[in-house]
Amino acid sequence: RTIAYLERAAESDEPFFLWCSFPDPHHPFCPPHPWCDMYDPASIPLPNRTDGELANLPPHYARIVDEAFPLAGRFQPTRMTDDQIRDIWAMTYGLISLTDHHLGRVLDALDSLGLRENTCTSFFSDHGDMLGDHWIVNKGPFHMDSLVRVPFIWSWPGHFDGGEETDALASMLDFAPTVLDLAGVPIPEGDVPLAPETENQLPPWPGHSLTPILSGQASAVQQSVLIENDEDYLGLRLRTLVTDRYKITAYPGQPYGELFDLQSDPSEQHNLWDAPAHAATKSALLIQLLEKLTETDTVLPRRMCHA
Repeated sequence: RTIAYLERAAESDEPFFLWCSFPDPHHPFCPPHPWCDMYDPASIPLPNRTDGELANLPPHYARIVDEAFPLAGRFQPTRMTDDQIRDIWAMTYGLISLTDHHLGRVLDALDSLGLRENTCTSFFSDHGDMLGDHWIVNKGPFHMDSLVRVPFIWSWPGHFDGGEETDALASMLDFAPTVLDLAGVPIPEGDVPLAPETENQLPPWPGHSLTPILSGQASAVQQSVLIENDEDYLGLRLRTLVTDRYKITAYPGQPYGELFDLQSDPSEQHNLWDAPAHAATKSALLIQLLEKLTETDTVLPRRMCHA
């Protein structure tokens, strides 16, 4: 259907925005042939996990692994054998290759229809999967990199250099401002007064345009990003701040949390939340998290008048 849409778009001079969505890779991990047999489970190493690490994490980690505990509507423990974990990885690799195959069909259509040079394409995902990292399978209230560090790939021949990688922080909040910026379209604000009520009003939407990074004009556009997650089944509300070095996760109403030094501990095996030596860092990051929550809150609708 995406290719059919592109074929119609090629016959028109009108600009278009097309969203092509794939549900996979995702559980229940069942790619069709030949992708189900593409990877040998025996060749896959075990995931990122360490004996005893759950004891230093918030209590829902261990409960979800060991008990028949509700999570996203599922009522079974998530502990699995090593062979089961390797099977899941092999099937996930197959699902990724399946998705890659069909993405290739879409990109080939852009080329054959003469649209490639004038079309910006972006590939990203809403989340990853724990896949056995930290003993967890699937997803849930865990802001580990396995879940929250996802692809964000942009391509626009003649405008962006190909093959470039960056460590610049980016979030889903940045997608819409970037697309509108690239298209030369102002951010819609709804009803606004004929003249701004104040010269100091904040930008209409949270998020930042990534155009300066994509075009090679800047190495970063922000110093931190926010991650939010409400887990209704467990009654948890997670708020996480990620900087170029640290990741801190607060659970409002709970005494526990997570703090990782991503430079010295990229595998997130050592939770520093209760470490006395990092108390000052934790306090500073919690203030930054509060500031980020305020910064990313909406300012719309605009003030229309005053008394």
